[in-house]
Amino acid sequence: MTEDRSGWRPFIERACQAVGIEPDLIDEDIALELAARVAREGERPMAPVATFILGLAVGSGKGDVDDLKAKIESVA
Repeated sequence: MTEDRSGWRPFIERACQAVGIEPDLIDEDIALELAARVAREGERPMAPVATFILGLAVGSGKGDVDDLKAKIESVA
């Protein structure tokens, strides 16, 4: 069964507009992959926290999103 992603991008665009960032900066697949891994291999409630940490790190210019994602996954 395939997920219905039709509402995802409109939500992302509205949320980004609400906080003043470009929707093109958002890669929902990276966030979802990180959340899934943390939920499986770590503590499930930490999945959204991990994606928040990733967003802060990327926004602060701490490095490449893929490298930062891998670092967070390594501590799950």
